[in-house]
Amino acid sequence: MSAKIAVETLVDEWLDTYKRDRESGFLELLNFIVRSCGCRGVVTPEMFRTLQNSQIIQRLTEDFAEPLARERRAQADERTRLTHALAPVLPQLLAKHLELVLAQLREVTEKHTAPAVLEAASRALHALCAPELALRARGDLLRSRMADQLADKCHRDVTDLLQDGRAALAPLLLPPNAELQSQLAAFLMDHVFQHEPSPTEDGESRIEELHQRRVLLAGFCKLIIYNVLELSAASDVFKHYGKFYGDYGDIIKETLNLTRQMDRQEWARTLLLSLKQLMSELLLQTGPEIHEDESFLEIRDLARRFSLLFSLHQLRNRPALLGLHREGIQFALQEPGGPGRPPLNLPFLEVLSEFSPRLLRPDRALLLSLMVEEEEEEEEAPMDEGSTEGTPERNRPHLPPQNRLRDLFDSTILGIE
Repeated sequence: MSAKIAVETLVDEWLDTYKRDRESGFLELLNFIVRSCGCRGVVTPEMFRTLQNSQIIQRLTEDFAEPLARERRAQADERTRLTHALAPVLPQLLAKHLELVLAQLREVTEKHTAPAVLEAASRALHALCAPELALRARGDLLRSRMADQLADKCHRDVTDLLQDGRAALAPLLLPPNAELQSQLAAFLMDHVFQHEPSPTEDGESRIEELHQRRVLLAGFCKLIIYNVLELSAASDVFKHYGKFYGDYGDIIKETLNLTRQMDRQEWARTLLLSLKQLMSELLLQTGPEIHEDESFLEIRDLARRFSLLFSLHQLRNRPALLGLHREGIQFALQEPGGPGRPPLNLPFLEVLSEFSPRLLRPDRALLLSLMVEEEEEEEEAPMDEGSTEGTPERNRPHLPPQNRLRDLFDSTILGIE
């Protein structure tokens, strides 16, 4: 008991010294550890101020002497005694000065590159993050911050390398071809967007599998954001935004926002491509009568979600939104429905109408003139030689007079009944 009290007194005295003069206190502790290791060297204040840690260690290793057998036994006994005496005191000391220890660890990793120094710091940080340690949360936090800093530094270095040595690295560039992009999209569909949970799965297994699927999706999205894949490849992700919002909504929304900053017009074209793909798939599955189909309502809901992304910065979004409407109208009219029937894709105008409230008034008039031109082209199309009904040679779609294209455009895009 007296030994424990003596050690506690010694620790308290050292703490008083450290509070009065941090450098002297730190050197006293450092030299105590050095002597305990059997080294006869001393770290002087001048060495501490002028030398790097690796140089100090080199100096100390020169002062090691091979002890005699009696000295080795005495040193071993002393280390054992100190271990038993300090074991109950060191956790309290660590708790008081943990922030200082962590700060010095961080400083060591930032200033030094010697493998031996970094390895020692790594071991120390690993010990501070041990599960059995009550203070491990602070060590975990520091480790996470250091990992983030290293990742950012690595990203900056790679970016600088790519920018400065672009010409030299050009032969290493291997953009994925169309076949590989299709394979990636198919993989995404099979492993992310068509997962059926097993009835025997427990909650923990489902959470783990969801995490793995989210990692796969995030990896695919990064390929688009870093321009490895074309922006149009994002349509294979965007078209699932509504249906899988609960599982992947945050990832897809962030991808939508980041890709919008890359190229607004191509981004809007990709949104339109997502809707066109869903529309084409639905027509193949159910035929032209889709107005009351639940999947058609889901497509409209997805378009409504997309339209919210155009809410701000109307002038900046104007070219992209106008192009989206122009290409959407062309898609709605491009598939003939047969003699006496409207175009197969004509219901797409209803999907397109979800974006129309974001249009500026002059642009609505411009789109109306586009519809008039389309209608006039239909009426002036050449006839078949044997036709008596006035059916165009290219089997143009037929609309009854009371439901002509202009009327349909007024009711859907312009909202005029």
